Amino acid sequence: MGRMRRIIAWMMAAGIVAGTLSGCGEQKHTTQILGYFDTVVTLSAQGISAGDFDRLTDFLAQKLAHYHSLFDAFDTYDGLSNLKTINDSAGQAVSVDPELLELLTLSADLYRKTEGRFNIYMGRVTARYREFLSSDTLLPPDPEELRPLMEGADPSALVIDSAAGTVTLREGILLDLGGIAKGFAADRIAAAAKEAGFDCFLLNFGGSVTAVGEKAPQTPFRVGIAHPRSQTGEVLRTLPLADEHLVTSGDYQRYRMVEGVRYHHIIDPETLLPATYFPSITLCSTSAAVADAFSTALFCTDISTGDRLVAQCPEITQVIRITYEEVA
Repeated sequence: MGRMRRIIAWMMAAGIVAGTLSGCGEQKHTTQILGYFDTVVTLSAQGISAGDFDRLTDFLAQKLAHYHSLFDAFDTYDGLSNLKTINDSAGQAVSVDPELLELLTLSADLYRKTEGRFNIYMGRVTARYREFLSSDTLLPPDPEELRPLMEGADPSALVIDSAAGTVTLREGILLDLGGIAKGFAADRIAAAAKEAGFDCFLLNFGGSVTAVGEKAPQTPFRVGIAHPRSQTGEVLRTLPLADEHLVTSGDYQRYRMVEGVRYHHIIDPETLLPATYFPSITLCSTSAAVADAFSTALFCTDISTGDRLVAQCPEITQVIRITYEEVA
């Protein structure tokens, strides 16, 4: 399984903050899959044998490996043109996998639907914040110094030729799929699993939860939304989830405190500073990719604007905003 490592633990009771399993039968299993998308992927299922659970785990791990390689911005792979290939080949046409082509096309559409608040083209800005967040000594990026990096950071920066199966990235632009890659992968993995006959499980994809099937006929799973300031796994709210996706964006997942100010990884494209509208926002949707992109966009805007954007997106079924007052 390449870079993947598995940790198997048998569970007789539910206990996952962002993906609590309580359905499909009596015997319950969980495992963590490490090494993909810079996160811990937790799989939970019940009502199946240990052998079937192992087969499900192996099936999902293979799919995770595929999408991780395809959307990887840091490593290349023999015989594969991935995101890093595109970024490294700016100014040249690159032949890409049809799924990557589809994700890039979808990202352009979601840029327009969110009025630019979801933006895969501002990778040079997010790269600066990534460097800052991984350091103990670097000062926070200056938005005025970052402003020139936003020039041309919109869908016009990437020419997509669907007929030829190629993309051409404008020089000086860096793509960052961190706000949608996991969601797109979750959609595809869930569909493939169903087609393979696995029809009841929860996949916790580092803050994005996919429910395949339901607890029992007419009874959904229950999934908890984490308290963004809790150090003990406290749950603020619990939501029903069946054949649907739940995605949370928050200022507590990757952050650094500097002189009492919380700097996190979700950057407002307008201010070029970490967004400060909410500490946490959660979306439920029939599409994990749409929820992934919109959770980022809504995290970077006020309630009225966010509600207007959501009203034009039928895939989204619920929006839960956690306010700073709730977590003070």
